[in-house]
Amino acid sequence: MILFWLTAATFLGRIDSQLTDIVLTPGTVNLIERQASNYNIASVAVNPPGTVVNCYIKGVGTDVTPSSPIFTDHPFTKAFTTSGLDVSWYFFFDASSSNKLNFDVYQRYDVTIECADVNNNLRSAIVVVNVIDNDAPVITDAPMINIPVTADGVMKGDLLYTVTASDPDVDPITYSYGVTPPLDIFTINPATNEIRAKVDFVAVGESPVNLSLVVSDGDKSTQLDIILEISDLNVRPEITNLPAESRIPENTAPGTELLTLLYLDPDQTAPFIPTCNVTPNTQLPVFDIIGSRILVSTGSDGKNRLDYEGIKKYEIDCFITDQYLESLGPDILTVNIDDVNEKPEFAQQMYTCILQESPALDSTCDLNLNVKDPEGGAVTISIKSSPDSQRFRFTSPTADRLTFSVNYDIDGNAMPSSLTIDIEARDSAGQVGTAQIQVTVTDRNDNSPVITATQIIDLTPASPIGAVGTVQATDADSGLNGEIEYILTAMNPATTSDYIVLLESGEIQYIKKFPDSLLDSAALLTIQARDKGTPPRSTSDIVTVRFLGDTTQPTNQNDQQAGTVASETRFFDEPANIAIVTVIGIVLFLAVLVAFYFCIKKMLLGYCCGPRKPSNVYPTSQDYGHYDVKKKGYSKGRGDYPDYHRSDSLYSRDIRSPSVIDYYDNRSMQGNV
Repeated sequence: MILFWLTAATFLGRIDSQLTDIVLTPGTVNLIERQASNYNIASVAVNPPGTVVNCYIKGVGTDVTPSSPIFTDHPFTKAFTTSGLDVSWYFFFDASSSNKLNFDVYQRYDVTIECADVNNNLRSAIVVVNVIDNDAPVITDAPMINIPVTADGVMKGDLLYTVTASDPDVDPITYSYGVTPPLDIFTINPATNEIRAKVDFVAVGESPVNLSLVVSDGDKSTQLDIILEISDLNVRPEITNLPAESRIPENTAPGTELLTLLYLDPDQTAPFIPTCNVTPNTQLPVFDIIGSRILVSTGSDGKNRLDYEGIKKYEIDCFITDQYLESLGPDILTVNIDDVNEKPEFAQQMYTCILQESPALDSTCDLNLNVKDPEGGAVTISIKSSPDSQRFRFTSPTADRLTFSVNYDIDGNAMPSSLTIDIEARDSAGQVGTAQIQVTVTDRNDNSPVITATQIIDLTPASPIGAVGTVQATDADSGLNGEIEYILTAMNPATTSDYIVLLESGEIQYIKKFPDSLLDSAALLTIQARDKGTPPRSTSDIVTVRFLGDTTQPTNQNDQQAGTVASETRFFDEPANIAIVTVIGIVLFLAVLVAFYFCIKKMLLGYCCGPRKPSNVYPTSQDYGHYDVKKKGYSKGRGDYPDYHRSDSLYSRDIRSPSVIDYYDNRSMQGNV
C-alpha cells in the first residue's frame, strides 16, 4: 500500500520533496496499567508538509533499561490513514497484545519513531508513555468491624451489615466472601451487598464468627473483616462414651446389647434420639438402634448375620441434635468380629430324589447338593445311618448323585416307596451341618404276570350258555404295572371262535351251542395275561375246551373240572414220558445217519469198512506185469506174464511156487486172470 502512494506521488511531481523534520503530537502520554482497549498515543507531522514518508518504531526504552531499547516486550504498534493522496502516520497502544502495561514492571516507555522519505532521508522523534499505577477499591469500615449480637436475638433473615465499596479508577469491582469457622449462617445479596442471617443464631454454636469480604477490580483488592461476637450461645450436645471399641464373636446371639449411649447438654431436657450409620452398609441390618441402645440385630428370620469370613469390622457412627446443633464427634463405636468355627451349611434343608426300583447302583438321581463351609474348608458329606438309609449310598465322594446300595424292590411293600433320609456335612474341626433327602421310589415293571392254573373245560350239548371258566393271573408289581388284561392270541381250530370267547377280565364265555360236528373234539385257546406297564410284560398259557357228548354232569363246575382232568390224563401229559420218547427218537436218528454213511462209502469205494486185502492163492494186480510209469498202470500181454523173471516180481522163476504155467493151465482160473 505504501508503495502505491509513493508511486502515485511520483507521478504527481511530489517526489522532489525532501524530509527535514518530524514532530510527534503529543510528546508525552499517561496510560493506566488497566488500559483495556486500543488507544491512539501520538500522530506524526512531517516537514515539509506533504512529504511522502514511511514511518516505523525504531526502538522502545524503559525506565528499567533506558540504554538498551527493547523491541518486542511492549504493547505498541504503528499505523497509517489516508485522505485523498495524503498519508498520515501515527502509533497506538495495542490492547490485543500479550504484553500488558504493568506499573510494577515498567513505569515509563520511551518510544522512538523514525520516518524515511523516498530518498532515504531519516528523521526521528521520541514520545514518552508514563504508566499510571492502578488504585485498589475502597471499602467503608475497612479493614475490620465488630458486630456484637446475642444468639437468641438474631432470627433468620435479619440484616446484619451492608457493604459500601467503590473504585477510584472506576473499574468494575467484584465481591467474594469467606466464613471462619466454615458455618453456613449468612446470605449475601450481590446487588445490594446486604448481609443477612441465614439461620436463627440459636443454631450457631461458636463465637466469634469472622466473615471476610474481598472487593477486587481485577488487579487489586481490599478486604474487610466483619467479626460477629455472639453471646449466650446454645450449648452443643455431645455423646460422652464415644468413640469406643468392642470385640464380639461372630456367633454372638441376636439381641445382645453392645453399648448404651450417654449424653451431655445442659440446655436439653427431652431425651435424645440418636442417629447411627453402620459402615460397611449391608443389605440386611446387622445392628439395631433401640432408643440409646446398640444391639446385635434380630431379624425376622431370627438368624445372626455376623460373619467373620465376610466382614471382620464394623463402624457405627452416631450423632444427636437439639434441633439446632448436632454433636460434632467423631462418635464412633468400632465393633471387631472374632472368628468362631461354624458348622457347614446346606443351601437348603430338604432335597428331593426320585428313583426307580432296581438292582443296586442301577437307578440314580442328581441331588445338586450345595454345601458351604463358613471357614472355606473342605467338608465330607455322608448319609446318617438308619435301617432305611443303609439301602442308599452316594455314587461318588462328591455326593452329586444318590443310588441304591441293595437290590431295591417295593413290590408287595417289601421296601418303602417313600422315605426321608438324613445327611450331614462335617468339616475338619468336627462341626456338622445337616439336611434331609425326600426319596420317592417308583415301581418298575419288573415282574411278569403268573397264571395260577391251567384249565380244561368240558362242554356238552346240555351245557348252558354263559361263563364256563376264568383265567386267573397274579402280578407282583404295583399300580398299572400290576394291572392285568387277558388277550386271546390264538384259537385252534379257529372255527370254534363262534362258540367260545375270552373277555378282557379273563372270563371264558360259552356264547352259542356247538354243533354235533364238534363232538369228541377239543379247542385249544392260547391266552396271554399282559400287564399295563411300560413296556408291558406278559405270560401265555393254553386252556383246553373239550366238546363231549351227554354225560352225567358233576354237581358243580369245580368237581366237573377235577373229574375231567383225572379221567382224561394221557401218556404225553406226564413229563417223564415225553423225555423217554425224545431220547429214543434221537438214538434212532443217529443210527440212520451211520447207516447212510456206510451205504455212500460202498457206492463210491466198493467197500464199507476198509480196502480189500491180497489173496493167499491168487496174485494181485501188482504181479500182472511191468508197471508203466507214463501210463501209470501195469501192461498186459497175451495172457502170460512177460516180466515174471524180473527181480522185482513177486513171482520170479527162482522163488515163485506154484509156477505161472500151472496157473495158466488151470482152466478154472482163466477168467480171473
